[in-house]
Amino acid sequence: MDTRAKITAVLKLLRKAYGRPRPFRALDSVDELVKTVLSQNTNDRNSLGAFAILKKSFRRWDALIKTDTRRLARLIKHAGLANIKVARIKETLAEIKRREGRIHLTFLKNSDIRSGLDYLTSLKGVGPKTAA
Repeated sequence: MDTRAKITAVLKLLRKAYGRPRPFRALDSVDELVKTVLSQNTNDRNSLGAFAILKKSFRRWDALIKTDTRRLARLIKHAGLANIKVARIKETLAEIKRREGRIHLTFLKNSDIRSGLDYLTSLKGVGPKTAA
């Protein structure tokens, strides 16, 4: 059996056992950035829970910037390092808004990878791992 046939057979067995995988739903770039900051030094359950709370609490990221830091930290405390993460998220969102006039990163889709990484890592608190 050649490699292609083996792969096809394995995929067939996986589909039979688990069904067809659902397509990955891409998040808005800013959502992805916030979610990644929340994921630092914690597990997925805690970070994704904190992200869900922020998304439910704030229809727009502009509202989060204006919210008291202590209140935000209480909302995401189960994600760990809440005070640090809240400060980083607020600063990052405010800087994006200052530079772009609004909180969005859609322009990065048309950038080459190096330019996108340079932009993201120029934001305070966004290192190479978070930017990637």
